[in-house]
Amino acid sequence: MTVSGPAQRYWFLDPYPVPSHQAVRDTYIGASRLDWQIEALPADGWKWRMRTAAAVLAERIGPKTHDGDVIVTTSMLDASTLRGLLPNRVRIIVYMHENQLTYARSTPTMEMAVRHLHSCLAADAIVFNSCWHQDGFWQAMSQATASWPNDAIPEAAARLSDRSVVIYPGVVPAPRLPKDGPPMLLWNHRWCPEKRPDRLLTLLRSLRRNGQRFRLALTGSPNYRIPDAITTIRSEFADELVACGYLDRPKYQQVLGMADVVISTADEENFGLAVAESIASGAWPVLPARLSYPEVLPAQWHSRCLYDGPDELLHQAVRALSRSAPEIDGSLANEMTVRFSPDRMAAELDDLVAKIVA
Repeated sequence: MTVSGPAQRYWFLDPYPVPSHQAVRDTYIGASRLDWQIEALPADGWKWRMRTAAAVLAERIGPKTHDGDVIVTTSMLDASTLRGLLPNRVRIIVYMHENQLTYARSTPTMEMAVRHLHSCLAADAIVFNSCWHQDGFWQAMSQATASWPNDAIPEAAARLSDRSVVIYPGVVPAPRLPKDGPPMLLWNHRWCPEKRPDRLLTLLRSLRRNGQRFRLALTGSPNYRIPDAITTIRSEFADELVACGYLDRPKYQQVLGMADVVISTADEENFGLAVAESIASGAWPVLPARLSYPEVLPAQWHSRCLYDGPDELLHQAVRALSRSAPEIDGSLANEMTVRFSPDRMAAELDDLVAKIVA
């Protein structure tokens, strides 16, 4: 008689579930054909999460794991520590929402470079949310390890790129809602310096000088220190503001459903989930012709939606807000919805899980 072993389990460990991370996780799990068990920690103290989340979560799930279980976790957890502390032989996929090597306003520390390297070495597969992010990370890792004293490290880092893939996040559009009043401009980014709210302030002042009427939604998660530009916008454009700060999902969906134009002024973007959601919901994009945006936006829309420099930003924004831009007629929104469908993401990540356990 054959005795079967314990059933294989699928674990999604989310050490730092800020809204964008949680949205990617929940969208994937909702469309996946696998039965995932979620273990999450509060999104507090990101540096300490990277240092200690593996130990905390290994303690939590260790007694319940079996050989052959699959774990998906994020770049906010050290997978090498997790693997070392778990009592069973598991498969690990690391999903790279972001990384500290290419972060716009930081000089990579040796500690963070080593943690990322060890995590990737321990992973059976590494998933990036865009080619832009993947290419930038491996280039930065190569540069970081080139000066390390052990000449075997750069070779190991170079081999790691062979086990990395790109799987775009799933995007869930909001239903369109009736509009009333001037067109709504949406800026939906974290309130931090690398998203360059100072450029948004300059743009808003220029629009006002030009006599352009608009409503403004300034949504996003506040940073530990609110940039001065955000404070100034809230004061100078109080009459135009219809939404401000972090919104719960139902209220945020309402803003997405009413937005006419979505604008990015960022210096840092690995994918741009909030912008992709906005476009899929019907907003006209005005985006930098760099970072991940040329990859996320279908090529045939680049000339109408991407800008290079402050003059083009103002020109594109005026065209969009004045309705002189060519009508989208739903085409771009439909393209984004199909390209970044949750079912597509789920199929690709589920297939990767099947591949690493085969």
